[in-house]
Amino acid sequence: MFEVYLQVLFTSFLSFLPKIVSALIILLIGWFLGYFIGSLIKKILEKVKLDEHLVKRKSSISISGIISTIIKWSIYLAFIWVAVDVVEISALSELMRSIVLEFLPGIIWGIVILIAGYAIADYIRVSIERSKIFYSDLISKIVFWLIIYISLGLALPKFGIDPTLVNNILLILIACIGVGIAIALGLGLKDVIREEAKKYLKKIKR
Repeated sequence: MFEVYLQVLFTSFLSFLPKIVSALIILLIGWFLGYFIGSLIKKILEKVKLDEHLVKRKSSISISGIISTIIKWSIYLAFIWVAVDVVEISALSELMRSIVLEFLPGIIWGIVILIAGYAIADYIRVSIERSKIFYSDLISKIVFWLIIYISLGLALPKFGIDPTLVNNILLILIACIGVGIAIALGLGLKDVIREEAKKYLKKIKR
């Protein structure tokens, strides 16, 4: 009886072995392609100086690195899905299908929104700082973080996260920023307004 069981088990293993080998080959090809294409994309983006064009000041965030990593892992996950499908594990195959076709696109779009938001925020911040207007340093920081929070609010739904909390925080921040700017402008312009008022009163007295 035991020998029959072992024989059946061995026969099942032999029939399943080609699928395992095929899956391993697919995974190996996927790893090679993902690594190669990801590295190639990163080198191209660094060659065209994408980070310097999008981010006007030195930053620890590498946009080229983020983009290449997204591409690399997209390829990895796609080949993992194919490998699992070859092995014919239906539950795992369905899970990978959901990840690749439903979850992954949302993640990619969310990251794209964050990158675009960061690039726009940094560009506006540098532009305000260079304008040398009243409180340019303070205003540039406020605008920078405001755009970052807006980008975060837009990106979170793509990650499947409810943005309600971020939106509430954003509304509070906008209110605080508005009051802060009003106070800052009031303090900064009080001398100018006083001088203009004196000039106006002198004209009236004449």
